[in-house]
Order: sequence, then C-alpha cells, then structure tokens
Amino acid sequence: MRIKVLTIFPEMLRAMLSESILGRAIQGGKLDVELIDIRPYAENKHKNTDDYPFGGGAGMVMLAQPIVSAMEANTGPDFRGRRIYMSPRGRTLTQQIVEELSREEELVLLCGHYEGVDQRALDLCIDEELSIGDYVLTGGELAALVVIDSVSRLLPGVLGSAESAQDESFTTGLLEYPQYTRPREFRGMAVPEVLLNGNHAHITKWRREQALETTLRYRPEMLESAPLDPADRAFLQELRKRMEKAKEEKSMASKVYFTSMRTVGNENITAKLVRLCREAGIEKIDFQNKFTAVKMHFGEQGNLAFLRADYARSVVDLIKSLGGKPFVTDCSTLYVGARKNALDHLDVAYQHGFNPLSLGCHTIIADGLKGDDYVEVPIDGEYVKRAKIGRAIMDADVFVSLTHFKGHEGTGFGGALKNIGMGCGSSAGKAEMHMDEKPEPDAAECVGCGVCAENCAHSAIAISEGKASIDYEKCVGCGRCIGVCPTKAMRPSKENACELLSRRVTEYAYAVCKDRPCFHISLIIDVSPYCDCYPLNDAPVIPDVGMLASFDPVALDKACADLCNQQQAVGDSFLGEALRHGCSCHDHFHAMHPETQWEAGIEQGVKLGLGSDQYELITI
Repeated sequence: MRIKVLTIFPEMLRAMLSESILGRAIQGGKLDVELIDIRPYAENKHKNTDDYPFGGGAGMVMLAQPIVSAMEANTGPDFRGRRIYMSPRGRTLTQQIVEELSREEELVLLCGHYEGVDQRALDLCIDEELSIGDYVLTGGELAALVVIDSVSRLLPGVLGSAESAQDESFTTGLLEYPQYTRPREFRGMAVPEVLLNGNHAHITKWRREQALETTLRYRPEMLESAPLDPADRAFLQELRKRMEKAKEEKSMASKVYFTSMRTVGNENITAKLVRLCREAGIEKIDFQNKFTAVKMHFGEQGNLAFLRADYARSVVDLIKSLGGKPFVTDCSTLYVGARKNALDHLDVAYQHGFNPLSLGCHTIIADGLKGDDYVEVPIDGEYVKRAKIGRAIMDADVFVSLTHFKGHEGTGFGGALKNIGMGCGSSAGKAEMHMDEKPEPDAAECVGCGVCAENCAHSAIAISEGKASIDYEKCVGCGRCIGVCPTKAMRPSKENACELLSRRVTEYAYAVCKDRPCFHISLIIDVSPYCDCYPLNDAPVIPDVGMLASFDPVALDKACADLCNQQQAVGDSFLGEALRHGCSCHDHFHAMHPETQWEAGIEQGVKLGLGSDQYELITI
C-alpha cells in the first residue's frame, strides 16, 4: 500500500515513521509512505500557506491553492484510492473503517493546521473527512499517524503473526483480554494459573471470558453489535449479577484513608499524620472531657523498629485539641524481657520517649503492677467467652490504636487487630490467646543452643543431652521460643495453632472495641519480619509504604496487608532471603512465616461484626 501525507510540517511525522513496526514495514517494502511538503506548491512570493479568514475571526486559514496544487501533482488522472482530510467534523475512525481503508491501493491524507482549510480545497480534491475523536489537536499530523499505524497493522507481513491482528481489541468486536509475560510473580501479583498449565482449551476459554468482562466494564455499548454465542451470553448474564453484587458490597465497604511518607512544602510527617486523621473523620468522635486510651507498643529494650514517640505526641495533641483527656497505654508481657511488670515496662517506655514530657500526657500500664489488674469482658465468642482486658483500657471512654505494621511469627503480621487484641490482654489474657501455641521441639533439628530456655519466662524449657525438652505444666504457650529458635526446631504442637491464635486475638480486639467510639491508625514503616517485642530488630523487608487510618480495624489490616504485598521485597532482608531460597509464595507474610494464617484473623473479625474485609482506599 502507498500512503501520501500532505502537510506543512513533514518532520513531525518522519521520526515516528522510522521506528518500531512502522519503520520495519517501510524498510521491508510492505508499506510505502511519502511525506509531501505543501509549502513548495505555494505560488505567492513568500511561499505562504495561510492567510486571515474572510469575515474576521481568530487565527489563520490554510490557502486553497497550495493544497489543490499539491494534491493534483501527487495524484494524477490514474489515481485509484481515497483522498482524506483529517478533521474533527469527519466520521469517527473505527476498526471497521480501518479495515475498509486497508483494502485501498492508495491513500492521501491531508493534514490541516491553524483554524482549518479553505473549504474550496476540500470541495475540489477531498473524498471524505475523518476524525479520531471528539477533541481538538493543533494539526492533522498526529491524526494521520493514527490512521497510518492502524491501517498498516492489517497489511500482510507487517505484524509478526496474522493472529496478532485478529486478536486485537475491536477486531473481534470486543476489547482485548489482559496480557502477561515474565516473571510469573511481580510485587505479590501472580500470573493467572490458567495461562501456565498448558491447556490451550482452558486458555482460549479464559481469554474469551476476559475479553467479554473487559468490554462489559469499559465499553459495554460494543456488546450490542459484537458476535456473541449462547455461552458468551450466559457468561455475561452471570458476570452482570456478580458486578451488581460487588457494587452493593462496595457501597457497604469501609473507608480506609492512606497517605505516603512523602512531605511537600512546610508540612512535616507528623502534621501530615494529623491531616490524615482529620480526613478520615476522627473529629466525628465526641472527645469532650472523655478519657481516651491511645494504645501502642513502646518497643522492647534493644529494638529500634517501634514507632517513635513523635507520632504518639501528634495524636495526643490532636485529641487534646478536640477536648479529650488522652493517655498512652499498653499491657505487660507474658515472656522474659524488660516489660514483664509495670515498673520495668515504664522504664523502657520512658527510655524510648513515651514519657509525660515528650508526649504531653501520662503513660499508663493498663493491667497494673504485676499484669493481673484486668476486667473480664463477656463476648461469648467462638473461642473466647470472657476476654481479660487491662483495666485502664476498659475504663477509657474512647479507644484509639496507633500501630506499627510489621511481620509476626504467630499471626503473620502485627497490625491493628494484634496491637489491640494481644496488646490489651492482661497476662492471663495473653496466656489464653496463646493456649494452642505450646511448642514441640524437633529433636532432629534441635542443636541444644539453649536460646529457647533463656527466653522462657516460666522456666518450662530445659536442655538435657544436647536437646530441648518442655515441661507442659509450666508452659503457657506464649510462642516466644518458637520465634527465637535459630534452627526452627521449635514448632507449634497443634497444626492449626497459628490460625487459632489469629482468631483469638481478633476476639480479644472485639472485646476492646465493642460498645464505645474507636479510631485506628497504622504506619507501614520499618517493616521488620518479627514483632517489636524482641530485644532486636532485623532489616526492613519492604520499603516504607505510608500511613493509614480508619474506623474499621479489620479493613485497616486488610488494606495494610494488600499494600505490603504489592511491594518489592528488599533483597538483603529476611523476606528477600526466603524468596531467593526458592519460596514461591505470593504473600510476603506467608513467605516469612509459612505456618501463619493472617487471613483467619480478618475472617473472624467479619464474623464478629468488628469490621469488613471490603474497603475503599482513599488517598490523600
């Protein structure tokens, strides 16, 4: 095919025509494109191609004489083809028109400019006008390129495969199905399994259904004229039902607000956190003269991954500005460490900046001096009947959680539900949540290093003859030994122990949140593979993501998990190492802690009515 382009700016097109498929088609003789400069055909002294419009008005109009002369010189009496003016008032280009044009021997495309072309030129030498859409361009050159590119794809030998043109969007009356290439997994998103199984019948069916779904979502009017068989119509009917249901669910989805860690202008990161909370609706809560518990993790001595006190100060100041009486709080731990009782816990909290001078409010260990000051909250849950919650937390009128989102060896990740449920449980409550996590040492893997015994708060582990043994009368199932074992010899004795832990943690979170105003904040920064309860922290496993806030802790955790799984693993990290050693898991938390089931906690939260696993992520 030969295509001639009449233009006053031929260089605008030359670069595009020399690259990629068009360039190869021209070089290979499959397509002949000639760029014709209109200006040399002008007969006036200065070779002008435009002048002011008769009747007045803005802009310039292209002269008829240079255009007509150029057209006559490059078509001739034997011309067999179509002369087309690229114009916004023409027929809108469609795939059907493209197919018609591809059957012509020759095309001449006239590119207008400025305010248009003298109508007499169009009347004398144009067969039709074509538009590429309802918008205005500076000139017709880009539109001409669209025509050349779309037509050339249908010419024999231009594409590498004839199927490439046949499967394109619009050619079949539908938009094209999604395409994937290597790698199989990218940032937590996997290639659909059907494309990898080698069953071509299944692949063909999947692609057809995906094309139907894509068309229904983005260009439903195309389905009115598309060739559909009974199977297509049945699929679309079912798809419409699913989409309507999803629409209803979305209207019920919880709102989760998100902002990145980027700062612009004079707004610092804590000011941005305050703005996030305001956007998420924290001001809807009546804080006036209300005792407000701000629950967070103060970090274990030696651990540096916990949230800085600066974040807490900004939340405290916001609550005070709304009339509240805030205090920051946590409960004591079940294991060996510097936070086993209130005095030691306060020492660590103060060292880490969680003191009245830094925060502008008091720090209270909610379950008392020895961890036994708690309230039994009746919830009649599936796994917990009466949750044992630190008294100061239950005495508060309003509850706010401020969470460092990170990995966790028992629950997959430590998010809002973990911070609330496990963090607000008294020592007895923590023991109840961990009751199914009693460990069982694998003698073949145990090297008798004694790390497990050193970390057992209840002297339940002994090393004899180079192997660990457990006194189950003393063991409370806190799982600390499982996390610290360097050879992974310590494992939960129950196969579903991690699932049960996640479900109990969520039921405890429900006990904390029910029947009072609550607000939840999570920061996905310094995402270490383990809990902040350890006296050390490993390198972050993913880049910092941002800050999130919501009234729904379940949706908040789900959104945080989804955002984390979209991130690329840090190469030199615990997660990066797991992936290098052949882990094919598409979930970062399962990759780091294969026994865990974080989804169980989300599911339990939905069952209880604590929140939703459907959310709308709103970026500010």
